[in-house]
Amino acid sequence: MTATACFCTRKLSRSSMTETSIASSTDGNASNDVLVGRGNGALQQLAFPLMTQDLAGGCLPHHLQTAYHEFMDGHKLDWMTADLSFLNTHSINFVDCQETRSVNAFSVGFHSGFFNSLFKYSPQNRVELRLGWLNCLCGSISTALAGISLRKCRVAVTEENCLSLFLASDFILCEPLRAQCLRFIERRCSVDPQAALGIWQFSRLLNLPDLTQVSLRCVLRSFSELRLTDSFLQLDTDALIAILSHKLLNCASELQVLQTISQWLQRQPENQPQEQRKQQIERLLCCVRFGHMESDEFEAALREPLITGNQEFLDFVRIFPLSSSFSDRHQAELAKSKPPRWPHQVLLLLGGWYRRHGPTAFCQVYDPRADVWDLRSPDAAQRHQVGWLDERSHACCALLGDVVHFVGGYSGAEALKSVLCFDRRRPHLGWYEGSCMLQARYYHCCAALDNYLYSIGGQTAERRLIHVERMRSNDNSWVAIEPLRRPCCEAAVVALAERLLVVGGFDGRAHLDTAETFCPAAGEWTLLTGFLNSPRTGLGLVHSPDGRGGVFAVCGRNSAGWLRTVESWLGESKGWRLHCEMSRPRSNFGCCILDGRIFLLGGICGPSEKEIMASVEWLEPGTKRMGTAHAMPFPASGLTTCVLDLLDYSEELARQRRRKSSSPDGFCPAPMRLLTDEDSDELPDDG
Repeated sequence: MTATACFCTRKLSRSSMTETSIASSTDGNASNDVLVGRGNGALQQLAFPLMTQDLAGGCLPHHLQTAYHEFMDGHKLDWMTADLSFLNTHSINFVDCQETRSVNAFSVGFHSGFFNSLFKYSPQNRVELRLGWLNCLCGSISTALAGISLRKCRVAVTEENCLSLFLASDFILCEPLRAQCLRFIERRCSVDPQAALGIWQFSRLLNLPDLTQVSLRCVLRSFSELRLTDSFLQLDTDALIAILSHKLLNCASELQVLQTISQWLQRQPENQPQEQRKQQIERLLCCVRFGHMESDEFEAALREPLITGNQEFLDFVRIFPLSSSFSDRHQAELAKSKPPRWPHQVLLLLGGWYRRHGPTAFCQVYDPRADVWDLRSPDAAQRHQVGWLDERSHACCALLGDVVHFVGGYSGAEALKSVLCFDRRRPHLGWYEGSCMLQARYYHCCAALDNYLYSIGGQTAERRLIHVERMRSNDNSWVAIEPLRRPCCEAAVVALAERLLVVGGFDGRAHLDTAETFCPAAGEWTLLTGFLNSPRTGLGLVHSPDGRGGVFAVCGRNSAGWLRTVESWLGESKGWRLHCEMSRPRSNFGCCILDGRIFLLGGICGPSEKEIMASVEWLEPGTKRMGTAHAMPFPASGLTTCVLDLLDYSEELARQRRRKSSSPDGFCPAPMRLLTDEDSDELPDDG
């Protein structure tokens, strides 16, 4: 084959060639040896950087090298309009759809293991491809070949073609395009649970493990949103059991699982044989983890028509976990339902003031499903693990993107301006020093909004602060912004849709009952017209768990003493209203939303260090239902907390729970890294 023989095959337009050349110019840099001694070297580098690299490294087949040199030496052409079709040395004939496409065998073979083998063992430059019942993939395979013909895989993936392109790339073993499609599908599933459910059923039918893993993760996470939809209630029995029995099911309670089964059974045909229906119900009941229901949920389960309608089911639930005829028949299935489900979120608790010991360097992680604490300390962890921390109390913790920021605080001798960071996607870095604040401070409050981390108010050993500063995540530098209207410490802040809301605090003379907002667009603070029912300092401030835009101010203290009241705010027009009272007063505690509940952790309920607490309470604001969780490993106040979504799951969490049985205090002193995407290659399918 000569360059001139192939030249007349096809002319590339100026626009397409320019676009391709510019896109390819970022792929790499050619060797200097290639550019030296050739007048058009710079243009070669612009148009085909990877091809010149392959030529320099001797990676191109001999006939391609010959044609390439003949073209470069014998033709003085503008690379932006040159006909480069001589590089397409092979053709693929799609027999089923009667289409033929010319391709660059080296480029296509580099990306596709399937075509690499075809070209390698084919005696001719033309191969025939028969897809049979997969002939529907002809167009997608052709699109994929067009995108990888210039050595770099560039294919536009959309909602309309993502599945077909994934199947095509899986068929031709094109891993770059397959990974691109999988990432696109994962993003789509995360915002559209209904689509995730449909993709999961599709992937189970065709036995596509990676696609099943991605879609199932989104289905399990969005169970509460999906469970009463028509598409979910139309699932077949095996699919429903696969979801309800899964250890990663993100359900509000096991009672919710039981109620979902009842709703699903109501959609089944009434003429179903009675014995078949009974076996179906028995298999579904094995998915409910009755041992992890709270007492009121257990009583509600006993009143469910599904349970009361059958004496055998009623006896099974009533005496659970004791042996019954039902449990004897389903020992294997029930064995999987003994451990608690794994959480989709965990609670991270950092630092604090420990009774008689001052600031602590401990990191505590709470698993809400197992009701277990994991205590991590510098003595039990290396620097690359999340337990490695400096001693500090009255600091702030905030999550900006995937990075946990531990900001400022009190070391026991002075106020701190340092910031410790932990990147969840790069856990091997461990805790590292971030950019220091402009002003050292403690008793301040922090919040993340619109890619910025804000540090507000606080105090030093000499004075209360009016200063506010913020850091942008991509440049990691702090900048002073509009200060508060008055000095303020021990306030609380929450990020609303487009502004920050700061509530309460202490200005050095009085406890405050005011709230003010900061609008980043306007760059100014505005005092709200409504007042709290009680001035409060050292309070907790959280969003409404139901997502309706409300805010709750929880506990705290003022000149009259420590508070147990909770106030709600639904906007300036409605102002602050008394919502309920917690069982114990406290201030300077950790406060966050977890599993739809407001958690209150530790704190102090009096003027003496002896009144520092380790107790944990929770509140469901919608029902005003309250309860207690397992106490922290040690009492602490002035601690800070944030909630982390678990992006993936590790068997290490299971080992942590097994250690609980041998720990009389209910917490695990052994170190464990935060779970990240890198901790697990596959999502477990068993329950």
